Amino acid sequence: MIYNKDGLKRGHILLIGIQHSIVIINSNHIGVSVIYDKQVCVIDTDKWQFVHEINVYDDCRGLVYFKSNLIVNCEHKGLMYIEDTGKIVKQINNMKSELYIHLSNKGNIYYVKSGTKRIHVYNLTNYKRSKYHLKGLSYPTGLTTDKDDNLLVAWHGNDTIFVRQSINSIARVILDSSDGIDRPVSIDFDHHNDELLAVNNDAHSIFLFKKK
Repeated sequence: MIYNKDGLKRGHILLIGIQHSIVIINSNHIGVSVIYDKQVCVIDTDKWQFVHEINVYDDCRGLVYFKSNLIVNCEHKGLMYIEDTGKIVKQINNMKSELYIHLSNKGNIYYVKSGTKRIHVYNLTNYKRSKYHLKGLSYPTGLTTDKDDNLLVAWHGNDTIFVRQSINSIARVILDSSDGIDRPVSIDFDHHNDELLAVNNDAHSIFLFKKK
């Protein structure tokens, strides 16, 4: 289902399986990973029909779009690159497991394994890796970056959202329960409108916050 910012439903399409991750490809196409059915689907949101249904033969729980490729994280096969034709063209199998992932505007994939505390960074251009631990943060559930490439992290168990402005800076809380944050399960940043979107209340609502 897709809604506009006023909460009005634009349309929907039926998926056979349980959808997990979604990414915007362009103004009228999205990608969706479907777990248990082991597929990645490309959907036209003007015609509300499938463009591609790609069998990946694995449960895939993270999805980004980079340089004309859907990149999906699969639990056993690692990163799989799917070009716009729907063909799988590349696989990186040394980055796998059930991950929360986010692609920054600098080509960095930020990812964290479910149930762990350390955040990893993988650059899709130069293939460099780094990792760091956010002091005071346990078991993050959502990652995103703003247009200045500051990293924002949601913590479901403590009703908070942190920001880290550089790899060497100290993370600080920018939103908590006093702002209405309640068990956030995912976050994303709208660079055009400078707004943070939080999937809140254990995925029962979406909150929008304007960057101060």
